[in-house]
Amino acid sequence: MGTLQAVAAQMWGKGQEAGAIFLFQVAEQLAGALGMGEMRIGEINSQNYSEFILALFSAEVEEGQEAVFSVLRANRNLLDDNFSQVLETSITMLIDEEPEAKDDILDLVGNITNRIQEFPLSNRANNIEIAITGYKLILSHRQPGSEKYAQI
Repeated sequence: MGTLQAVAAQMWGKGQEAGAIFLFQVAEQLAGALGMGEMRIGEINSQNYSEFILALFSAEVEEGQEAVFSVLRANRNLLDDNFSQVLETSITMLIDEEPEAKDDILDLVGNITNRIQEFPLSNRANNIEIAITGYKLILSHRQPGSEKYAQI
């Protein structure tokens, strides 16, 4: 099982989330079949991260900073390198599916990125790395030289 998980973690690090999740699921099924009980997928569970991102979006839209900080507090264990990768993949897919909402999506990502950068209750280095990923993501979808590009 350890080998499957190691390969899945490597795949995740290379941006191959779907394959990594598949391998983790295979490892979990094998463990069950072998009577090893339930295996935890661990930190790399894109559904947890995706739900976290949706909760952040909802909190930002509905209530603002305090609500976002509340969601961050409840999920601070997910503020790690994996979060950056899932954020980038999820937002890129969302923009591809909803191109007419691109500006609104990017504005939300900007607000959430700022909140994560300011969030005091988790690993500061992780928060900065997540913020860098968020800002790069936004810049990759903004028109260079535009006012919104300059704001980032």
